[in-house]
Amino acid sequence: MHKDPITIEEIEDYLSGQLSPEALAEFETRLLEDDEARKSVMQLRKVIEGVQGYAFKQKLKDYHRNLFPRDEKPE
Repeated sequence: MHKDPITIEEIEDYLSGQLSPEALAEFETRLLEDDEARKSVMQLRKVIEGVQGYAFKQKLKDYHRNLFPRDEKPE
């Protein structure tokens, strides 16, 4: 088992698919063995999904505002 805590950078690389096959295998083994590492990955994944969801909603609002500006009245 690893003694050093997992880093945010390691988790980001894992979640973004930027690990080499060897590093991926090692990281996934670590997740199987280390409850804290697994919890950290789940927490960061939720944060990333939340930010992405918020950004998507903002883009939809902007798109809607561009399609239907408030100062123009539909005929």
